[in-house]
Amino acid sequence: MKKIKKKKPRSKPFVVRMDPEVNEAVDQALAMFDQGRMRAAEKIILELLRKHPDIHTVQYAMGVVCAAKGLYEESIAFFDRAIAICPYLVEAWFNKGAAHQKQLEVGEAIRAYQKVVELGDSREDFVRHAKDVLRDFEQHIRKDEGLSLAAYLKGKDIFDKAFAAMERKEWEKALKGFREVAAMNPKHTQSHGNMGICYGQLGRKQEALAAFDQALTLDPKYAPALQNRRIVSSLEEGEALNADIEPVDYYTEAFKKSGSAQAPRRKRAAVARPPLKPGMRLLEYEITFDPLPSEHFQALPPHVQEAVNRLYYLAQDRPREAIGELRRMIEEYPDIPALYNYLSVAYASAGMRQEAERAIEENYRRNPEYLFARLNYADLCLRRRDYDTVLELLKGKFDLKDYYPERSCFHISEFTGFSHVVGTYLALTGKRDAAMVVYEGLRRVAPKHPSTKLLREILRPSLARKLLRRIVKG
Repeated sequence: MKKIKKKKPRSKPFVVRMDPEVNEAVDQALAMFDQGRMRAAEKIILELLRKHPDIHTVQYAMGVVCAAKGLYEESIAFFDRAIAICPYLVEAWFNKGAAHQKQLEVGEAIRAYQKVVELGDSREDFVRHAKDVLRDFEQHIRKDEGLSLAAYLKGKDIFDKAFAAMERKEWEKALKGFREVAAMNPKHTQSHGNMGICYGQLGRKQEALAAFDQALTLDPKYAPALQNRRIVSSLEEGEALNADIEPVDYYTEAFKKSGSAQAPRRKRAAVARPPLKPGMRLLEYEITFDPLPSEHFQALPPHVQEAVNRLYYLAQDRPREAIGELRRMIEEYPDIPALYNYLSVAYASAGMRQEAERAIEENYRRNPEYLFARLNYADLCLRRRDYDTVLELLKGKFDLKDYYPERSCFHISEFTGFSHVVGTYLALTGKRDAAMVVYEGLRRVAPKHPSTKLLREILRPSLARKLLRRIVKG
């Protein structure tokens, strides 16, 4: 009986342009890079890239340079281009996997390492390393989620398609996908949270709340579900959420310091962004742009009130002129906290950093319960990386309503100042998901405020900024 041979799938044809001189130049540049001559090496590779973008080794070399600098997104793009030109470039697949692993993009890392094992020589060290990483992923995924590697990847594909459907506002289609992922992996927090968004958009409030509750049962600190539940709970049954969707990267601790996998999870979550309306109520309190009444300030003589208000603008517009006047006024009225605040602003605007810091410290020493004294001192502590003191200054509270439970209305400056300190603290202490929720609140209320822009820079450095950093450090 004749055996029937299975036909192998036909590979997509490709043509690789080889240029020995270019490849030699690439090798020399990478050797220079390894020797620490990074700027010179990068200059050579950039010139090669300009002249020979169709040669895979050039694209690969630029990816190596970016990866060495921690520019993993850019490095992945270069490795992908190298692979598109030469699909059998095993080194590019390996470095692509390592870059995805650094980005905590588990599914992409697994697939890249699988290609290394498929295409590479099993005697090579990096192929053996890829096998070890895949074995680690398999063990942790099976232990933490009860899934095989194949089932995990299948679930990831379903999740990504469901998320794309949610971004297109195809709520029923998205729900079907998230339900399928949750059935495969009942511990998948993001799917339950995203189901809550879909139910909310369809006006099914109770089902939405149940989905959020399930997500919070799995992870009581899951920030997107906390925020989204608060929003949906204010709706009537049958009332659609009618909100735009803001994707949020939600990272759990996915890797040990050694780089091996630990409890990897899909990272994408969604935050509901309701449209703003006049007199909008954010969470459980109002934000106002009108001056809040202050008994202490209003007890001052009218000419003093006028002088304080004038110095607010002078400190920003003509800081050196304001400094002397502010110091004289502080001597006469040492119990007006705002004057110390304006003095620190004037010093900072005039480039007098040490004097600004001393003014901030003096204000906090004299007026420890004055919100802006605390916030400015907290900001100073953030710059000094004194995170424990920042947490004490915030009293462990990350929301204004929790900080001042007796109040129901806050000035925009209180909201932006408090949110900036909280968001920066969360971002710098590794709680990026919670910081993104704070940023979302800032972006909705004060999209052009400097505090919003500063927090965005911390959370999402622009490509231009990354390129600038590359040049400066190179």
